[in-house]
Amino acid sequence: MPKLIIAEKSKMAGSIAVALGVPAAPNQRGLYANDDYRIVACEGHILEDFMPDDYDERYKRWAIEDLPIKPEKWLLKVSDQKKHYASRIKAELQNGYNVIHAGDSDAEGQAIVEDVLIYYGWHGQTERVLVNDLNPEPIRKAFQQLEDNNAPKFQGMYRKAIARRHGDWVLGLNLTRLYTILGNKFDLGITLSAGRVQSAVLGLIVKRGFEISQFTPHDYFIITGQAQSSGGRFSVKWKPKKGQSGLDDEGRLTDQSIAQTVTQKSPLPCTVKDYDAQRKEQSPPLTFSMSDLQKACSEKLGLTMQEVMDIAQKLYEKHGLITYPRSEIGFLPENHQLDAAKVLEAILQNTGNTSWVNGADPSLSSRAFNDKKIGAHHGIIPTAKASPSAIAGLSKTEKAVYDMIAERYTAQFYPSAIYLQTSVVIESGCGEVFTCTGRQYEKEGWRTITQGSQEDQVSPDDEASNESIPPLNVGDQVQVSEIQQLQKQTAPPKPYTDASLLNAMTSIHKHVKNPQIAQLLKDGKGIGTVATRAGIIEKLVQHKLIQRNGKQFSATDVGVTHYQLMPPEITDPDMAGLFELKTQEAVSY
Repeated sequence: MPKLIIAEKSKMAGSIAVALGVPAAPNQRGLYANDDYRIVACEGHILEDFMPDDYDERYKRWAIEDLPIKPEKWLLKVSDQKKHYASRIKAELQNGYNVIHAGDSDAEGQAIVEDVLIYYGWHGQTERVLVNDLNPEPIRKAFQQLEDNNAPKFQGMYRKAIARRHGDWVLGLNLTRLYTILGNKFDLGITLSAGRVQSAVLGLIVKRGFEISQFTPHDYFIITGQAQSSGGRFSVKWKPKKGQSGLDDEGRLTDQSIAQTVTQKSPLPCTVKDYDAQRKEQSPPLTFSMSDLQKACSEKLGLTMQEVMDIAQKLYEKHGLITYPRSEIGFLPENHQLDAAKVLEAILQNTGNTSWVNGADPSLSSRAFNDKKIGAHHGIIPTAKASPSAIAGLSKTEKAVYDMIAERYTAQFYPSAIYLQTSVVIESGCGEVFTCTGRQYEKEGWRTITQGSQEDQVSPDDEASNESIPPLNVGDQVQVSEIQQLQKQTAPPKPYTDASLLNAMTSIHKHVKNPQIAQLLKDGKGIGTVATRAGIIEKLVQHKLIQRNGKQFSATDVGVTHYQLMPPEITDPDMAGLFELKTQEAVSY
């Protein structure tokens, strides 16, 4: 008896059919069939949660007295636009075939197919296949590694998706009704959409706007000098001593008289109090997760989160040029290294960039190759599909995104960068302290094909960060001269961009007020998911709660009013972060 494969989307169903040699069934749209397999697709969410008025017609009228609405039993319905797919799957399930669940390799993909099986009362044997690459060979490999769909990790993924979905339903629909009703009393006349993530994000943007408008700048001073030792000359920066007066809350010197007193001491004899020089390795940055790809594309290409998601999905589904894009991690399976030479060759054919690939060594294994870090999916990388024609059909922006993914992957097969990290502390007889840190690359390694990573970025005030410091010993005498004060002015925080807002969402513990909650969330993945964050931002824009000013976000007047209607429990990220933490815990129940 053949096995029934239920894919999440038609594109995946067709790719599986090609890989397994299953032809389209004649006169049966949406079905592939032979003696071994029958393949159908859900085409995404073919089932939808009941809306309030599906449970009771009285909920068609939005009234405060009906809130909160919370179903006693959760019900689903077939989407009007996808009844054909539902009918096809229902008919196939009635034949009693053993099932292979081929939803996407994440919690949402698990739920899409799982809901269909439950909805149609399926209780037969079900296996799970994880497809992360829509090219034939990887698909065939995936089908050689089928797992039990009832295994704890898959059922945990399902619970996680359901917990998030039901929680968002209860919170989002009730809050949206409540604040829209309240907003109408102020003659706003629009839907004030609310929810645990979108309201927290709105709160971040509104509060950032308040911080900018209420910001009062003040001057501060940086004191620098030139140190001369027997081995050479290097730049130093004055460091306030313990108990130093004239500093602001950030430790910056604001008292100009102190700055003048220090500068007037030049030249100043000093003694080396501490010197440290260590040779270090810097591994290539991990391959991209979706969040990292969105940040990088926002910064380098000016793309929005949604644009990056759409482009990556197209590169995956339509062109088969990259692996599954909705990944939360940048690690790779260790056995993937067996395919490295083929993937690098495909990159060479697709990009024509010999300077990248010719220097790569497929036998090298970076820290990205780590089975212990792998879940249902892995980092976003190019596939082994060499198709210059597919590349030629990409837009300039799509090609740029592919190139970024290819460059990051190729870097995994270059040696680590080697640098000398040096730091020195010198002190004068009158107690003035100067410091310098230096990083000198001796071997560029993977950096030869990239522009470095965020780890290389330094504070704009750290003028001596790339200084070459001569060898020193504690007790050596150093003469500091050319001491000067640089007057600067504090700047207001910058408005959020796609990259910085995404960074805030993924590092939400940094924005949580309660220190205990912040610690709990520190190891989490933030609020929202790789699949939903972009949509949440676009929803806020669509509902005119926030707006884009070039690359920057600001709250609209309506958005500020909406924010002010809501209590801090809704607009602070604490609750949203705890909610996300609880959905993570649902995996292990």
